[in-house]
Amino acid sequence: MLPWHFGGDMKAVEQAEKTLKNTISEIFPDFMSMIVEERKTIVPVMNGNVLTPDQSKPHRPDIACPAIKGLYFIGDTVKGDGCSGDISFSSALIAVNKYWARRN
Repeated sequence: MLPWHFGGDMKAVEQAEKTLKNTISEIFPDFMSMIVEERKTIVPVMNGNVLTPDQSKPHRPDIACPAIKGLYFIGDTVKGDGCSGDISFSSALIAVNKYWARRN
C-alpha cells in the first residue's frame, strides 16, 4: 500500500496505515477493536507482478508435494499458470484436479 519508489516518507506511511485500517474495518467491522497489540513493519513496495528470474515458473515448487502423498500447495508462489492472483487461482484448480484424479 506504499507508493511505488517509496523513499521513507513517514506521511506516506501514515496514509497507507490509515487506508489499510479503514479497508479492514469496512470488511471486518469488529476486527480493529479486537487487536491486543500491534507491530508495525515498514517494507518498501513489493509487487508480485514484477518477478525476478528466480521467481519464474520453472523455479517454483510443484503443486503436488513430491514427499508427502495428498499434500498440495496453492498460491502465487507455486507452478500455477498466469501472474499473481491468476497463479493462485490456477494452482487451486490444478490441486483439486490432482486430488480428484488420485481419489478416482
